Amino acid sequence: MRLCSMNDIKNLYKDYIKQAKNGDLNAAYDILEGFKITVELGGVPHEDIMEYIAECFSDILKEVKPEHALNLYVTNPGNRPPRRNGGLIDLGIAEQVVIKTRKYLKETGKKQVTLAKEEVAAETNKSFKTVEAAYTKHRKDAEYFAEAKEKWFAERIANRAKIT
Repeated sequence: MRLCSMNDIKNLYKDYIKQAKNGDLNAAYDILEGFKITVELGGVPHEDIMEYIAECFSDILKEVKPEHALNLYVTNPGNRPPRRNGGLIDLGIAEQVVIKTRKYLKETGKKQVTLAKEEVAAETNKSFKTVEAAYTKHRKDAEYFAEAKEKWFAERIANRAKIT
């Protein structure tokens, strides 16, 4: 999968959210796991994902059962679909490898991709091979996404500085 623009990424997230709201248990799990991994690694989830999670929490505060609010409800638990390894999770893992690699490059002048993969594997409780496969599959998208997010955050910070 090659994403071409920030719009493509936004559409990917919107698609997952729509699927989760329409009862796709795997999409709901992928969103939550991607959110968890991103936050655990010190990243900031995409704004659409944050809005979705906020809506879910809002529903829980309104006393909607958490499994319903988070779109994790299955009418017949015996027919729970098998979990899949979602693209959002792999993309998030690849993005974290890219972020760590860039950090090492700034700090040491060396990319140290293997070290970044090892750290992401340890931090996410995934095997090195799983992280390596996610990085190999999604590296170009993750590089684009990390760069786009960096620019977006820099613009927001600059705009906030202008306001205050």
